[in-house]
Amino acid sequence: MNGQPLKETRELIGFVAIMASLIGKAMRDGKIDAVEMGAILSALVKLPEALAGIGKIPSEMKDLTAEQQRMLEESFRATFDLPDDVVEEAIEEGVAAAFHLFRLVTLLQRRG
Repeated sequence: MNGQPLKETRELIGFVAIMASLIGKAMRDGKIDAVEMGAILSALVKLPEALAGIGKIPSEMKDLTAEQQRMLEESFRATFDLPDDVVEEAIEEGVAAAFHLFRLVTLLQRRG
């Protein structure tokens, strides 16, 4: 793998975490005000960059190590933030579970 490990994967996960955080915070009172909308639109500018390398993600993820998996989980947790800590933790655990399942399937596929 050339360059930064999991670069495209990290960019997409980071974008999703930021957008989910901004929308979650904006919706805590049931509506999005002008300041919140401005923050969301500012973040949306990064969407093309986050999607530019999406086709490379499968090859980045095919040999995902346990260490890389932990790094992706920690990166998501560090970026993702919601006003409701219980919901935030549940989503973070769901993301971690998805990475675990992906890695499990990948390991079993290697076995043949």
